[in-house]
Amino acid sequence: MLPRALKRLKAAPQPALRATSVSEPRLKLPNLPSSPAPSHHRDERIPLKLDRPADSVITGGGAEQRPPSAMFEAASTSHRTISSDFLSFEPQPGVRMYLVVLNYKLPKAAGRLLKHSAFTLCADGGSNRLYDSFPYMLNELAHQGPSGSSADVAAACATCGSTCRGASSAQHEELVIKARAEHLPNLILGDLDSVRQDVRDFYTSQGVEVIDQSHDQDSTDLVKCIQYLETHHLPNLGASIRHHIIVVGALGGRLDHTLSNLNALYQHSHLNITMWGEGNLVRLVRGPGRTVITPHRGLEGPQCGLVPLGPPVIATCTGLKWNMDKLQLAVGGLLSTSNVIEEDEIVVDADGNMLWTTELHLE
Repeated sequence: MLPRALKRLKAAPQPALRATSVSEPRLKLPNLPSSPAPSHHRDERIPLKLDRPADSVITGGGAEQRPPSAMFEAASTSHRTISSDFLSFEPQPGVRMYLVVLNYKLPKAAGRLLKHSAFTLCADGGSNRLYDSFPYMLNELAHQGPSGSSADVAAACATCGSTCRGASSAQHEELVIKARAEHLPNLILGDLDSVRQDVRDFYTSQGVEVIDQSHDQDSTDLVKCIQYLETHHLPNLGASIRHHIIVVGALGGRLDHTLSNLNALYQHSHLNITMWGEGNLVRLVRGPGRTVITPHRGLEGPQCGLVPLGPPVIATCTGLKWNMDKLQLAVGGLLSTSNVIEEDEIVVDADGNMLWTTELHLE
């Protein structure tokens, strides 16, 4: 037998929810009467949340709960895109790529990104990482470069260590210096409390600008770099040119640094930013609305995830092994982790922002 209060709740008429468009708020309600609702009536203006067990659907992370049927319906009339075309390491028509180098282990392929970067920034100690990445990046650089460049000589390097096949140690050192000089950043920016003096001396001797922003202690070096690009470069793009900011060395190492880098995606949700590090890529799925994701199936996955770091998100998706249908994801609740890419195109409808993570098979 139902409690009396619940009977009254079931009998009370409920205002209908209407699907929102990309530009509308999370929930759009009809006009409500100005007089206060009876105390037994549920106020639909309260953000929807899961408050009871429901039917389960099995995903890569275990059992998931389905939310109530009255929930946000993501608009499908327009969509945003997340593309991994940059992993071809070829110029992308209509896209201007910018590279930010952080102070953690860099992927070897970062050297190939340098070739196509319109502007490269080292965030403080990221300059040490770029400087020290030679000679170990030399094998990767052997895949590129005009004849006669350091890349040709690098092809003879056996280990990209202290010795070279067919070259003396002196020749090897000359090769490393030449490679560094051929792959310079455009700017070193940040607090400048991490960059080594020998590194700073080398880059300034090569004409690299250094900007000290130690007066700003309320933002990280990564945020300073993103804000520099947003202020000095992105406004100059024509209407037909899209931007793509790739941050290398962004994942791994100290957890607080990694969380801070992921937070930067939320801080700059209006920008197209990719975080790359420790064999993973992370991008931001923006809501409300639809996002179409086209992974590089040869290099990405199959493992992937959709994880909101902010408020709970209600999501629907296709193209994965364990798809979702109006499912609420939340830190402290259900997360879609250890999912699997199964299609060339993943479509996500969501009413809020969340992270799209993929395993990357590329050093």
